[in-house]
Amino acid sequence: MSEINLCFIPHAGGSAMGYKTFKKFLHPEINTIALELSGRGSRLSEKCFTDAHECALDLFYLNKEIFEKGRYAFFGHSLGTVISFELARIIKAKGFPEPSHIFFSGKTAPHSKPVSVIGSDLDLSDEEFLKAFSSFGTVPDVILSNDELRKMFLPIIRADVTMADNYHYEYEGPELSCDISVFYGKNDMCYSGQDVDKWQECTTGKCYSEGFEGDHFYFNNPVTKQKLCDVINRTLIG
Repeated sequence: MSEINLCFIPHAGGSAMGYKTFKKFLHPEINTIALELSGRGSRLSEKCFTDAHECALDLFYLNKEIFEKGRYAFFGHSLGTVISFELARIIKAKGFPEPSHIFFSGKTAPHSKPVSVIGSDLDLSDEEFLKAFSSFGTVPDVILSNDELRKMFLPIIRADVTMADNYHYEYEGPELSCDISVFYGKNDMCYSGQDVDKWQECTTGKCYSEGFEGDHFYFNNPVTKQKLCDVINRTLIG
């Protein structure tokens, strides 16, 4: 089987480059590609988006040569799942080949009742906001202890949480035809696979689901990451 591109789309406050540790567990024929969001990583100087569709459209135009060729897949976690879904919709609407597979992780289906990360209260003080957000293990200690880094990081996570909490999708039937997988941590307070039937409604293809030991960032455990990548390898390569 020919090589396939696996595009990673990051979670709120994250960078796509944060998923580079997946590479050593993945099959050699799976090329890992980081789809970096505006306002972080290599795109730090750019303005952050607060609308998921606009963010996905930005990714489409920046990476459309990947989608034109086909033989690609998405892995999106949490907010990255929302953006992955919107990006797949845009790609199909533009007449490009759909992803060979989409791995949705740690998030309810687009038309399910969402679970807010921070209770939709963006009026929290910076201290309260960071405390609530870091409870998910998403903020490195070096950022929490460094005022300059915190000032740089806060606008990013506030924009991302706004994007996630303001996302609204009107379901009118399945828009995708590719196969999808739904992953989750069994102890995740945000999502633990409670609406897999809703995910199946998003595509006319097959929908697979699997839970892993752990919380929202279940794949931070190297053993679990290996198990997750084993599933990805079997799915994309066989």
